[in-house]
Amino acid sequence: LAARLADAAFFYEEDRKIKLVDRLPRLETLVFQEKLGTMRCKAERLQRLAPAICRVLGGSAQECATAERAALLSKSDLVTNMVFEFTELQGVMGGHYAISDGEDPAVAKAISEQYRP
Repeated sequence: LAARLADAAFFYEEDRKIKLVDRLPRLETLVFQEKLGTMRCKAERLQRLAPAICRVLGGSAQECATAERAALLSKSDLVTNMVFEFTELQGVMGGHYAISDGEDPAVAKAISEQYRP
């Protein structure tokens, strides 16, 4: 158990050296689905779609901007060491890293809650 916790601490410190936004290019290396492109393509589609959905739901300009930013960064934690090693932390770690990167807390919350039902 101590070794796993030490690994997690190491991964966290290493991951914090690269911001989520700077991880976007690495999403090109993860295939979402063969005919639908990479995880970066998916994140960019979500980025375009989120503000439109937000406006339909009556969101404010600020809420729609938050949704757009969260959508763009939503998959960036998939290329972190922590999520690679502990896959069940996808989304959760993205939220933590977003806070560490200085992102708006609402963006971090959206990232961390994206997999909830």
